[in-house]
Amino acid sequence: MKFAHWFLMFYAVAIIGGGVMGYVSAQSMASLIAGSLFGLLLVLALVLSMKHPATGFVFGGVVALMLLAFFGYRYYETGKFMPAGMTIILSLIAAVILFSSARQK
Repeated sequence: MKFAHWFLMFYAVAIIGGGVMGYVSAQSMASLIAGSLFGLLLVLALVLSMKHPATGFVFGGVVALMLLAFFGYRYYETGKFMPAGMTIILSLIAAVILFSSARQK
């Protein structure tokens, strides 16, 4: 298993965990649904990357860019580091790792 696979698994768990934390701390059903949905998309990217690495990593990278854009907007609106700033950093790292892994054989 490549480092990118491990990171994608960590990233998926972090996104799902963030949605659960948003629900627990603020009773935000939207956080729970979005975290679960995007986490499952990242799990799908992980499964896909096992058989077709380039496709799976690009799909995961696109999901990371979507999260980066959304939380970039949230950070701009609120100025709060948690959860927006942390997710921005994690999503940026994920996008770089996943897109660079997609380019490798």
